[in-house]
Amino acid sequence: MLEIAICDDEKIIRERIKEYISRFSLEKEESIRVSEYENGDLLLCADIQKFDIILLDIQMKGRDGIETAKKIKESVPDALIIFITMMSSYAVKSYEVKAYGFLTKPLAYAELKRELLQAISKIKKERGSFIIIKNLEDNVKYKINCRDICYFEVKDHNVYAILENRTLSFRETLNSLENEMKAFGFLRPHASYLVNFRYISSIAANSLHLSCGGEIPISKNKRKEFLLAVAKYVGDVI
Repeated sequence: MLEIAICDDEKIIRERIKEYISRFSLEKEESIRVSEYENGDLLLCADIQKFDIILLDIQMKGRDGIETAKKIKESVPDALIIFITMMSSYAVKSYEVKAYGFLTKPLAYAELKRELLQAISKIKKERGSFIIIKNLEDNVKYKINCRDICYFEVKDHNVYAILENRTLSFRETLNSLENEMKAFGFLRPHASYLVNFRYISSIAANSLHLSCGGEIPISKNKRKEFLLAVAKYVGDVI
C-alpha cells in the first residue's frame, strides 16, 4: 500500500485532492492510504518516514511549505515532495529543497495523475522486490525480500508474514496486500491467505502444499479464480 500525505490549509483543496487520488486509485488499481494535515506543524508531528509521497502546499498560514519541506528533509533526506501552489514563481524555491514535482492551482486531475504516475514508478523501481514490515511484536521495521515470504495469513485482525525462519505480524488488509504483492507472484487461494507461488509444491482438490512446510486451504468460491491465476502465472514464467 502507498501512503500519501496531503498538507494544505484549505479544506476544499484537500477534499479535491483526495477525490482525485481516489479516482486515480480506481483507475490504476493502486492501493493508497491518504493522511491529511491543515498546516506544516501538524505534518511535522506525524511519522514522516511512512509517507511515500507528500503533497505540500507552499502558501500556508504559519510555517509555509518551503520551511516545512526543509524540516522534512532534515530527518528524511529522500522524502518525495510534490509542491502545490497558486504561483508558478515559487517553482525556483521548490528546487532549492529538492522537491520531486511542482503543481499549480487550480489543480487539474490530469496534472496530478501525471505526477503520481511518475512518482509511483520511481518508488516501485527503488523498492524493487522488497516490502517494509513494521513488526507488532517489537515495533521494528524490517525490509524483507518478497522471495523469502512463504505466505501471508490474516488472523485476529492482524496479518502474519510467514518466512522459513521467522514470522512477522503487522496491521494491514489482505485485499491491499494482494494488490501490492501480485506483481511478485503472490496468489489468493482463500480469503485468509496470500501465497507465494514459488513455494507451492502441489495442489490438491481443496488445499495446496508448500515446500516451506504447511498446507493451505483453497476455498470453494476462490478455487476457479485461483487456478486461473496459477495457470496465467505458469504461462508468464514459461
